[in-house]
Amino acid sequence: MRVRVSPAQPAPLYAAGLVTMEWTARGPVQSYAVITRPAAPALAGTFTRMPALLQQEELHAWMTAPSRAARVLARDSRAGDDLTVTRTRVTSTPGTGGFTGY
Repeated sequence: MRVRVSPAQPAPLYAAGLVTMEWTARGPVQSYAVITRPAAPALAGTFTRMPALLQQEELHAWMTAPSRAARVLARDSRAGDDLTVTRTRVTSTPGTGGFTGY
């Protein structure tokens, strides 16, 4: 089964994440992590977790808040509550070299 997730309203979604940089003998090394949270109700039947999505008005708080407040913001943001989920059966089409189903 293939799943397409999109916002119900045409607005940007922002994923909460972390970036670190370390200087090594070989030069800078960057590490990235996406913060996750329990899946929104629309996704709960398919996924147990999802990226922590933020609304535009929450970005400043995410970037400047103390660690504990940022964790609560990422967990409690309602940005992912109005997601639309479309599920389709994946079928193989002979001669296409791939899958179709959308």
